[in-house]
Amino acid sequence: MIVTAHDNRTLRIERTFQAPAEAVFDAWTSEEVIRRWWRAEHDWETTAAEVDLRVGGVVRVVMRDPDKDVEYGGGGRYTEIEPLTRLAFTWIWDGDTRWTLIELDFEETDGITTVRFSHSGLWDAEAVRSHGDGWGKTFDNLQRTLEAPPGIPPAPWRSSVDALLWLHPAARAARGRLPPQLAARAGIPVTIGGLISYRDGPVGPYGEVFGAPVMLRGALLLSHIPFMAVDSAASVAGGRGNWALPKKLVEFDGDPGRPGAVTARGDGWELRITTIARARRLPMTVTMRAAQVWSDGQVRTFSVRMRGRARLARVEVEHVVASPLGDWLVAGRHFAVLMSGRQDVSPASP
Repeated sequence: MIVTAHDNRTLRIERTFQAPAEAVFDAWTSEEVIRRWWRAEHDWETTAAEVDLRVGGVVRVVMRDPDKDVEYGGGGRYTEIEPLTRLAFTWIWDGDTRWTLIELDFEETDGITTVRFSHSGLWDAEAVRSHGDGWGKTFDNLQRTLEAPPGIPPAPWRSSVDALLWLHPAARAARGRLPPQLAARAGIPVTIGGLISYRDGPVGPYGEVFGAPVMLRGALLLSHIPFMAVDSAASVAGGRGNWALPKKLVEFDGDPGRPGAVTARGDGWELRITTIARARRLPMTVTMRAAQVWSDGQVRTFSVRMRGRARLARVEVEHVVASPLGDWLVAGRHFAVLMSGRQDVSPASP
């Protein structure tokens, strides 16, 4: 991405996408597609988009920061529309009085499209800098949306879940589950395990079991996930494509994320998790992060935010079939939390 500033009042960005101009232009003019990517942070949400694609027609976007529960909206009117080649529209942020101008030129060569973007009329150098940061992350989101594998809903994913999370001191073998790119970042020796029932979401209902061997340095509740299994082929494809998660297929006996006994059975391994939960439920919000190594060797992270009501619990983990999983996802009784509510998984970012 090329970013330049001119006269401390104009921001210019040039970005190339592995997509035809029709798809890129549509991403800027379709309300449904705009909701997938137009937000100034990787883990924000786009709660509203309005497009009246004609000169003088309205364009409007509302973004939401889920951590602060604050919305940021803005909009304007189209001044130029040349299908597949150019867009221009005025822009003003909600609560502001300063109108600006956004211009985009689209140029396609052999199915690859370059976008030349300018945002002029900004009020000073700091405004150019801050808008450059926000627009840069917005273009990252657009790239992920345009280049997502066909048929896979792009991140972020929002779901209703029942989740069981347990933790225990990490076994000696746990650090060995980290890839070379993350080995030097091993931090607090605590292992997290989880069983989750997704009641609804982008790929429908499914169950999940996962393990994160140790915490990593660099952020609060940051870990790496070398083990994850689900009973949904669509979830396997989405997890691998959106977050480089090593999802495999599993069979469940019982309802993951609920009290009682659940058996998870995969290729060469079998777990039985029995949960006893207290009755009292309390409001709870937790944000965890995961760092995964992608096929290009780069490390990218994403956040998982859960909000709902939780109760304390205790689990007993049993390895019905002996496997390497038992070397670090330790059998025995462990402290746990049982939580029901909403889960938001952000896009991955460097």
